[in-house]
Amino acid sequence: MKCPKCKKGKIRQQLNVFVECDVECRNLSKKGIRSKSVEILGAGWDRAIWFCDRGCGYFLRLAKERG
Repeated sequence: MKCPKCKKGKIRQQLNVFVECDVECRNLSKKGIRSKSVEILGAGWDRAIWFCDRGCGYFLRLAKERG
């Protein structure tokens, strides 16, 4: 998706991922996530942040209102 502000950059996103793993697990790299003891339970899509990869200043927080 192209940036709506600068029209040159790509939109990137950051979000929380919920992982269940052994307490000793300290490696969540690509190789570490493939371990049988690691399970991805879900993602916090409702609180994601979108931003432009070129740093033009485009920023969108997708947090739901609480209340």
